[in-house]
Amino acid sequence: MKEKDKDTKKESFKEKLKDKKYKAKLELIIGFGLIIILFIYTSVSGVSSNYNYNSTTIPTTPNEEETFILDEITNNYSYEINISLTRIDNKEDTDIDGNLTQYNYSYTGKTNENNTIINKIVDNTTTTYYQIDNEYYTQTNSAYTLADIDNIYDLIEQKYLSLTTIKEYISSATLDHTTNYSNGNTSYVYNLPVKEIIKTYTEDNNIKIEINVENDIPTINIDYTNLLNAIDNSLNVNECQVTFKYTDINEVEEFTIIEEDNQSLSTNNTN
Repeated sequence: MKEKDKDTKKESFKEKLKDKKYKAKLELIIGFGLIIILFIYTSVSGVSSNYNYNSTTIPTTPNEEETFILDEITNNYSYEINISLTRIDNKEDTDIDGNLTQYNYSYTGKTNENNTIINKIVDNTTTTYYQIDNEYYTQTNSAYTLADIDNIYDLIEQKYLSLTTIKEYISSATLDHTTNYSNGNTSYVYNLPVKEIIKTYTEDNNIKIEINVENDIPTINIDYTNLLNAIDNSLNVNECQVTFKYTDINEVEEFTIIEEDNQSLSTNNTN
């Protein structure tokens, strides 16, 4: 009896297929279903491609091909440097943690040839300095006075914030991996052993350097925690992250910090 019912259903379906309207309706339903499946698949693929970690590659050679990222940045650019540093205060013993104190510094400005404007921002207060070659100045009214570099860079030494040093560190570092994102952005992660900088240092700690390139604009993040503690363990640095962003590369117009007719240049240090 059941077999007869099956045969009847098969014949009934075959008969329906002969009906052009029924066949067209069936094809429409199947086609619509395929479109929905394709849409869902495309949406899921699109979301996952935004986090396309599957494109991460592990290099077999050092960073020879990646050095080009900073090659174009020489002596004409705008910059922004953000420092986030926490120190352990009142630390009496290596096993006893004191209170954490947070320091947030920012430096912004621009460079053209040997002239640099430095805006130091601490606690929402901005102090402007000017660098001409290797000399630093502040301006009071119409007078320029020599400034002490240690007062400008009192949280982290200037050499650890300079573009020249960053390039040297990347050149000496090992490229850990590269990630290419579907939107065209690329990130590079490097590791530089602290002992490469401080030859007397023996521990296997690294400086992590990450470069993110978005629309050909590089943003660099350096974890200086291990380096600063290696330089001076009494600093008790809990964490130090420094972010560098460079824009207007080779587009900063020429500017003069001290006009030729300005005779109010003082050689007295401000300490």
